[in-house]
Order: sequence, then C-alpha cells, then structure tokens
Amino acid sequence: MNAEEQRIFDKQVKELTTLHYALVGGLIMINGVLYTQMKDPHFDIADNSDIFLYIVPLLAIALIFLAQNLFKNKLEKIHVLKSIEEKLAAYRVASVQKFALIEGPALISLVLGFVNGNLIYSIIGASLTVYLFLQRVSEEQVKNDLHISG
Repeated sequence: MNAEEQRIFDKQVKELTTLHYALVGGLIMINGVLYTQMKDPHFDIADNSDIFLYIVPLLAIALIFLAQNLFKNKLEKIHVLKSIEEKLAAYRVASVQKFALIEGPALISLVLGFVNGNLIYSIIGASLTVYLFLQRVSEEQVKNDLHISG
C-alpha cells in the first residue's frame, strides 16, 4: 500500500470501528434504560402461552447464521475488485449488514423484555449485544479479510 492508500485504509477502518462501537453502546444503553423501567421484572422460561419465547431465540440464531453467510459471500465478491477504495466500501457495506442482522433481534428481545417484564428476553438481548461486540473490526482483520498487505 502506498501512503495515500494507507491513509484511506486507516480512515475507513476507524470509521467502521466507531460505527461498531456506537451500535454496541446504543444496545447497552437501551438495555439499561429498558431494564430500569420494567414494571414487574421476572424470569419465566416455562411460560407456554408466550410464543415469542420460541420465536426470538430461533430468529436470533437464524439471523446470526444469515449474517455470517452473507458476510462471507460478500467477501468472496470483494476480492475481484481492483482498487482499495472499492474494496473498503464493499467491506463496509458487508460489515454494516452483518451488524444490523445481529442488532435487529437484540433490539426485538430488549423491547419484548420491557413489554412483558420477562428477563429471559433481556438475557437474550444482552447475549446478542456481547456477540455483536465480539464482531469488532480491527486493522489486522480487515487486511486479512481483504488480502491487503502493508
């Protein structure tokens, strides 16, 4: 990489990292606010009348797999691009899509936990938040994913 490409690379990675931390921070704040505002928090995993106890975990797992597969498919298509700017733009799109597919069920879980007071939803939402945090972006990871040296 030449100096200009390195500057662009550093800027793009910093922006993507900032976006990632903003998404994680937002989920943490939402979880905290909704938890403190719950009327009657309880932990009830055996509530057979609540269909969402089955839907939310299945949706979360399905979207995690979808996020990973879409990201891998997009990475395969990125390698044919020539310029580093094009590669980084495509990588950003793939990363944001992956983050959104993880954040969506986390938000749904947190809101359902607030609405009905069942803490199992908050636990699912917090687990998804931790998983999203673990998907953080680093310069080394981006270089490896895009096969960039330098």
